[in-house]
Amino acid sequence: MLRVQKDKAKSKEHQKQVEKVLATPEVVVEARAEKAKVIEATKSVSLGERPVFEAMTKKELDIWAEENLGMALDRRKTKSAMIEEIQKNL
Repeated sequence: MLRVQKDKAKSKEHQKQVEKVLATPEVVVEARAEKAKVIEATKSVSLGERPVFEAMTKKELDIWAEENLGMALDRRKTKSAMIEEIQKNL
């Protein structure tokens, strides 16, 4: 019986910790700030000049393709496969 009570106490503590993590807006703000940094980095590239795709991350490739080509890439693919797909649609 004591073991069951300890497990319940642990689960209540865990529940409180999860609620604290989910309730904090700082995580959302940080994620948005990170996305804004990536977007700003890719906005400097125009369609007239091809960026060096090999120097970009998969996330940057996905955002660049969405903004400049209007296509969504599958980030589960390899970086080289994503680059090939972009080059097919240029």
